[in-house]
Parts: sequence; structure tokens; C-alpha cells
Amino acid sequence: MVKKGTLYSKDMILWFDELCTPQIKIDKEIKFLDTVFRKYKVKKVLDIGCATGRHAIELAKKGYIVTGVDASKAAINIAKERAKNLDVEFYQQDMRNLRIKGKYDAVMSMGTFQYLTTNDDCIKVLDSCNKLLKKNGILLISAQPLWADLISGNLGSEYKAVYRKGNKKLIMSGKREFTPRHNWAIAFSEYHRFLEKKALPVIKERVSVWRIFFPEEFDLLFRLTGFKTLDFYGDAKINAKLSAKNSKRLIVIAQKIF
Repeated sequence: MVKKGTLYSKDMILWFDELCTPQIKIDKEIKFLDTVFRKYKVKKVLDIGCATGRHAIELAKKGYIVTGVDASKAAINIAKERAKNLDVEFYQQDMRNLRIKGKYDAVMSMGTFQYLTTNDDCIKVLDSCNKLLKKNGILLISAQPLWADLISGNLGSEYKAVYRKGNKKLIMSGKREFTPRHNWAIAFSEYHRFLEKKALPVIKERVSVWRIFFPEEFDLLFRLTGFKTLDFYGDAKINAKLSAKNSKRLIVIAQKIF
């Protein structure tokens, strides 16, 4: 798993959370999660890699009993502050070493599973999820496919993205590389922040590594850890089919079978 770098510091994480994760995206994903959880009669949810708790908090507002864990202390502190008046618990833990008690109807990971770059780590996390799930419990994982960039060759090129909100502007730039031996996308990034027109100190992120997962990989990992695959989606929509060029997400739902 990628080591925690400056992106996950208290100084940076609020910028990233506020500008790069708009509420409209969270609302869309919560609607999808609520639809799936209602289908499988889920009431108690464990959110691994919960970041600042935005999904966990919105689910708690809908009446779900939610626990969130994340490796970033800064993110967990923000989540706890936001959830003061809600029945939701947050803990600082690495998902490869979960120390949560109790059983859950569902375990979800909305974007952090792709940081598990080795098969051993994937199996370790899935084994832990299996133990924490009730009989026939549901596992939901959302990852970034990056297939279109891989097909077009853009995965090895420089990139730049600009985010604005209110008096803040964030420019994220860098270069990505693809390593076919491991299916890794490696990013070297810089974050330029502006408050009003004043430039704040530039943050240079440590090398970030994502694993590019494909559906058959998930299916095999699930078979090895006591799950069966139920559905794949290309976005946080019930009717979103997988597409080599247009899938915004790779969302997979599996069920515990033993």
C-alpha cells in the first residue's frame, strides 16, 4: 500500500476533500449505496478507508449504523468532528490490520482498495472483511479503472487538473507511468494552492501507486477468500454497465458464502 504522504496531512486533506470531492458526487454515490443496501437488507455498515467520513456520515443520516476506519489520523479527526451529533464511530486503523469488533451486514471500500498493490495485501484485507461480515453479508468495492487511459496510452503522459471552489483554487499536475508487471499506475504529483490570489506553499506528494484492477481479478480474489461475485457496475448507477472507454468507476458487489 502507498505510504501516507503530505496529501494526507491536516494541511492538505481538507483542500483535497473540499475541492476534489464535490457533494453532488457524494449524493450520487449515497443514492447508489442506499439502493444496494436496501436490496440486501443491510443495516450495519463498516466503511474501510473512510477518509474524512463523508460517505459514512451521509449513510448514518439515513439511519444506517456505521463504523469508519482510515489510516490517516488527520482524516479521522475531521470525520469525528463532522459526526459529533450522529451515531457513527471512527477509528484510525490500517485496513490490512483491522481490529474492529462485531459483525456487519456490509463492508464497503469507496476508492481505497486500489492502493493494495500486492495480492498478499488484497487477500489479507478480504479475509478480514469476511470475518467481520455476518452470514451472507455484502462486500462493495469501488475502484478507479483507468482503462481508457491505458488503451489510449495517456497513462504514461503528463497530466494537469484544476479545481475551484469559492476563493480557493487547486492545481494538480504531474506525470503517470504504467508498470505492466504489476498493473500499477504510478503518479508523481505536485499540488499548487491559491487562497484568493495568494499562492500557498507547493506540496510535492510522495510517489503514489494505484493498482489497476480488472473484473476477473476481483472474481478470483473473491473465490480465494470466501466470496462470490454478484454484480459489476461502470459507475455509481444501477444501470451503469462496464465499458472499456466510458466506465467512470469499477464497482463490484460480492457476497460472503463461507
